[in-house]
Amino acid sequence: MKLEELVIENCNRLNENDLLIWKYIQKHKKECCEIAIEDLAKKCSISRTTISRFTKKLSFDGFREFKVHLKMEYNEELTECGVIIDDGYHILLPDFRCLLKNSLLKKAIDAGTSGGNFFVSLLITNQLARLFNSGRQ
Repeated sequence: MKLEELVIENCNRLNENDLLIWKYIQKHKKECCEIAIEDLAKKCSISRTTISRFTKKLSFDGFREFKVHLKMEYNEELTECGVIIDDGYHILLPDFRCLLKNSLLKKAIDAGTSGGNFFVSLLITNQLARLFNSGRQ
């Protein structure tokens, strides 16, 4: 069951502090996948015990189990979107560069040929090629 469903199901048991914790977790889901209970308590200005009670109200044994569930749910959401975000974003950069380059080159050629000024199109294409080749590693 998703965390949001658990919160809704147990809303009559949750107090103001519990809802404050939940609101923070929703807004900072990625950060909360790795956060320590002490740090979350500081961010929410409440005690560790209050966080522990919140997780138990949602039927978890404690904060650690809650965090594992949160992390699994977060990764599942990313996978459902077809996107897995990590520090390896640079892997996508060459593909993006290629798509952008092809799009800009096509526009430059179309602009030059439609106006009958092939020389202008050639200059623009040359400048774009320099721009994209300068960033290669």
